[in-house]
Amino acid sequence: WQVLIAAAMYMVVAEYSDAFPWNVTQGVARDVLYFIAYAGEGLYITEMLSKRRAQRSHVRMLTQEVAARKEAEEQLQLLIDCSSVAILTADQAGTIVQANEAAMRLFTPEGQPAAQLDGPLGALLPVLSRVPVLAHGPKSLRTMLQCQGFRSNHEPFVADVWFSTYETPKGARMTAVVADVSEEFRTREESNLEQVLHGSRLVVGAMAHEMRNVCGAIELVCERIDARNGSARSPEDIKALRQLTGTLERMTTVEVSQLKRSATAIRLQQVID
Repeated sequence: WQVLIAAAMYMVVAEYSDAFPWNVTQGVARDVLYFIAYAGEGLYITEMLSKRRAQRSHVRMLTQEVAARKEAEEQLQLLIDCSSVAILTADQAGTIVQANEAAMRLFTPEGQPAAQLDGPLGALLPVLSRVPVLAHGPKSLRTMLQCQGFRSNHEPFVADVWFSTYETPKGARMTAVVADVSEEFRTREESNLEQVLHGSRLVVGAMAHEMRNVCGAIELVCERIDARNGSARSPEDIKALRQLTGTLERMTTVEVSQLKRSATAIRLQQVID
């Protein structure tokens, strides 16, 4: 409405400053044309300025979004690079496209400098080469697994892997977080073995205790038989039974003493030899 009022004012000024005399036949038509011309020009300029302000606001918003996205990407990249956990990213063909410093150290043999990782991810983690995303499977997959990994010199180790798949403009991607749990796995297995050995010691110890009780009872029966018959007239079978009982009791004592020994680590080559 401001533009229409200004157009009416300009129409009046133009009519008064015009050299032609005003009459109903020509003046009204001329004033209408003045008003339409000024109003149209004003509305056009107003709309153009409004669009220019909207474009400036949009450009300012895009600039802020780009700056915020760049800052977030830098923070994420810094987090990945400084992470103590190995993080790898592979494309749809299974080729490694990004790996942080921890991943380079993890897959490099001990005592050697960390080397850049490239090539197929399946060479390091074979089980990930069968993930559905690498064969045009589902668009999103998030899970974890425990598998066998291989360092660059083909040395195996036990790995916990958390991986997820996602879509990008360049195709499917997969990001894997890998941790070496060989020591934890070995410690857990040794603990399970120690529990089994401890349970076996308890069972065998209980059986040996019951065997000693039975041997004691047999010895008592032999003494009663000797008391009735006289020790001088003790049959040979009773003497043999008493000797067998004593031998069995000594055997149980030796077995229990052997079971009290704790498990220790030995070289596998000695066992195989």
